[in-house]
Amino acid sequence: MLGNNRQKIKSRKIQVYKKNKIYTSKLDEYKNLIDEKLEMMEKGLELGEKETNLKIVKKMLEKKMDINLISELTGLTKEEIESLL
Repeated sequence: MLGNNRQKIKSRKIQVYKKNKIYTSKLDEYKNLIDEKLEMMEKGLELGEKETNLKIVKKMLEKKMDINLISELTGLTKEEIESLL
């Protein structure tokens, strides 16, 4: 009887181990999906910021602001600014 109980305990431990392994695998999958989504969101935000900055630079140029000043304020190179003309 004692041997039978040990076998049941061992069998139960194996079941728990397998379930934990499956859960860990699923958690890793979900973590990877979340990481991918966050990366896509960050890229989207960066693109949005860049578009907004380009619109502002175009308005600065329309107001005849000095290209050197625009470069200093925005961090864009003179070449990048001149390409918007």
